[in-house]
Amino acid sequence: MRYIDLKGPEGNAIVLWGIAIDLAKKAKTEIFGFDPKSEKDSIYQKFETMPYEETVKFIRDNYPQYVRLHGDDWEVIDDE
Repeated sequence: MRYIDLKGPEGNAIVLWGIAIDLAKKAKTEIFGFDPKSEKDSIYQKFETMPYEETVKFIRDNYPQYVRLHGDDWEVIDDE
């Protein structure tokens, strides 16, 4: 499990896009219908149109088993 502080150096959007692509490769899944190994440029173009908060939500929703993002104001805390 990787922990990323969104207020730290890894918390900027471009780094998060790279992390999402690396996680998709690891999970052997596509992002937005694109292969992360051969279509990285298309994935980056799609991420560029997303607000930062949507990028964070995308990573949280799709890769919770690999990464935990913390340090933002909209973080959802589970009470379970």
